[in-house]
Amino acid sequence: MSLHRLGFDPREQVLEHSADAAIILHPERGVVWASPAAENVIGLTPSELVGSLASDFVHPDHVTVAIHHRHIALRRGRSGPEEIQGRHGRRGYRWYSAEWWRVDVTGSGDDQRGDDTGDSADDGLVILHLRDAEEVRSVRAAILRSEARLLRLQRTSADITLIIDSSGTTTYLSPSVEHILGWEPKHVLSGDPFELLHPDDRQRIEEIKENMLHLDRTSYIGEVRVLHLDGRYRWMEINAVNLLTDPMVEGAVVHLHDVTDRRLAEEQLATATLHDPLTGLASFALMRDRVELALTRRDAAASSTVLVAVADLDSFASLNDALGHHDGDRLLVQAADRLRYLEEQGQTVARIAGDEFAICLEFGGDPHEALDRVEQIRSLLCAPYVIDGREHRLTCSAGLAVAGRGVTAEALIRDAGAAMHHAKGRGRNRTEIFDNAVRAAVVEELDLQADLDRALEHDELFLEFQPAFDTTTGRVSGVEALVRWRHPERGVLPPVAFIPAAERTHRIVHLGSWVARNAARTAADLQRSLHEDAPTVWINVAAAQLTVPGFAAELTAELTRLGVDPRRFGLEVTESTLIDSGGTAERELRELREAGCLLALDDFGTGYSSLTYLQRFEIDVIKIDRSFVDGLGRDRRSDSIVAAVTGMAGALSLRVVAEGVETDQQLRRLEELGCSDVSGFGLVRPVGREDLPGVVGRTLDDVRPGRDPLTTAAP
Repeated sequence: MSLHRLGFDPREQVLEHSADAAIILHPERGVVWASPAAENVIGLTPSELVGSLASDFVHPDHVTVAIHHRHIALRRGRSGPEEIQGRHGRRGYRWYSAEWWRVDVTGSGDDQRGDDTGDSADDGLVILHLRDAEEVRSVRAAILRSEARLLRLQRTSADITLIIDSSGTTTYLSPSVEHILGWEPKHVLSGDPFELLHPDDRQRIEEIKENMLHLDRTSYIGEVRVLHLDGRYRWMEINAVNLLTDPMVEGAVVHLHDVTDRRLAEEQLATATLHDPLTGLASFALMRDRVELALTRRDAAASSTVLVAVADLDSFASLNDALGHHDGDRLLVQAADRLRYLEEQGQTVARIAGDEFAICLEFGGDPHEALDRVEQIRSLLCAPYVIDGREHRLTCSAGLAVAGRGVTAEALIRDAGAAMHHAKGRGRNRTEIFDNAVRAAVVEELDLQADLDRALEHDELFLEFQPAFDTTTGRVSGVEALVRWRHPERGVLPPVAFIPAAERTHRIVHLGSWVARNAARTAADLQRSLHEDAPTVWINVAAAQLTVPGFAAELTAELTRLGVDPRRFGLEVTESTLIDSGGTAERELRELREAGCLLALDDFGTGYSSLTYLQRFEIDVIKIDRSFVDGLGRDRRSDSIVAAVTGMAGALSLRVVAEGVETDQQLRRLEELGCSDVSGFGLVRPVGREDLPGVVGRTLDDVRPGRDPLTTAAP
């Protein structure tokens, strides 16, 4: 059948000039005509297509779809567009956009029209238009990927984005709201998103929104609380700008960024800055601010008085070392809890250092009442502390400073601290009020410490040695190294003039190291010249030295380097030194003991746990305090104490050195009581290193009181 016989000429339909491939399909003969564009679109010439069936160039998966659209076109005149895969040339398939058109042929006896009842003829001609859809599909796929990527980014974004139109309605809410606040976007948009704002923030934000919507290009940055699905509010940073006049947006754009963690960190930092993290009391910074406010109120009301008290737990460092820092912290918390009643009375209580507490007191009456208040505080802090069922007792030293006109908060706290340290220097467990005398003492100590630094650098220190005599052999059994200071302005200073000040700072460590090194050199000289007759050289060791890791290792290394026999080198420690240095002292002293060094317990009988230390530290020598020696022959109690000590020492195979022997009566009584060694200015005064050989050659009979003692140096 020819197309012309059917009354259809493709050229009249302008199909030959179409850029699309136009293919006329006959129900039985298949392709009866193809436009020239077919070669460009599907890679097959019209002659190659004519005579082929649709199934020859349509992908097998889409043949059924093509047949379906052909039937629809015959019934309704047109069907599609539909994207199908079809052959491209002889090698593969491509995607095409297809449309099917019914051919209405005039002048024929055949009725090409059908109806919509499903009983229409299926043998009419159909024009299949094919257009290359590869590029369109690629662009569409790229757009879909971009949209999917954008949606994924929006969902996982750290920000929530809203768009609000001119009426105040939220027209867009980013999907990220779900993973940030837990809410599904559709749930939020079903109501008013601003209902999620914290009630205290809602009115402010509503006013800002109204103003923004009426002022083009205005912006706002702030912070707001927004309700999370879990019922808690999150802090959000809000960044909004009015883009109503932007045709691409037509609304106010609001970005919300969760800053809850940052706010929490800022609050924690502020808390740490203003409050002590261990006890919850005020920090030094907050105490200073509160004192400044109190001084301001004082200036406004002349009848009020501002005072600051600083309280410190005596010997806490040693207890902390013995118990461990965890239990030490528990004790500090107990101490803080005892002071909280002052906060309830409107006073400020702070922990300003390890075991130092400061209290700001405001009085409208007699400021002397403050001293009673501080004594009450001291009594509370001195009460026993219970850790795991065991009681621990500490004393407390306190300082009190009264604010004068023009004083600053920091100066007032400093003065109270200075008074507290003055109280410690005067024996501890007491309260001192800051006054001119305390100020002068503080200034003097600061000057002394500065001078001591210079003394260590400029070799102003030197050693003298106090001999001790064996009461049985009469020979010199040991010499105690005593440091002296040749001060350029004040002359020669004895230890008592500067050692306490050095012990209150770390200078005692450097000073002690200097003494140990120089005493070791003297011991080396004596052992080289006297051999087995060389006496033991003794040094005094402070608590701070024993808390320095490596003290024992450093000293034993120096003794080895100098060739000193450690069995003729000893260390003297007081009971208070052992108490204050805690477990560290035990480790260091045990290491020295294992190296062969001797240990002496100085000022025996002045503490409360001497027998315990004799056992724990394997003491070799007990030194009886001079206060007991002084009463011999005059005080039965002194006689009894010395007799008890010498008897106990004999039972434990310990030597006993009685210090401070001044008279022949004291010496004879000590010999009667069995004291093994004696020393004192009444026998021989301390001598310099160069005079030691002459003293070592003398006997106890040579130096008995009443004879001419060798005097080579001032005490």
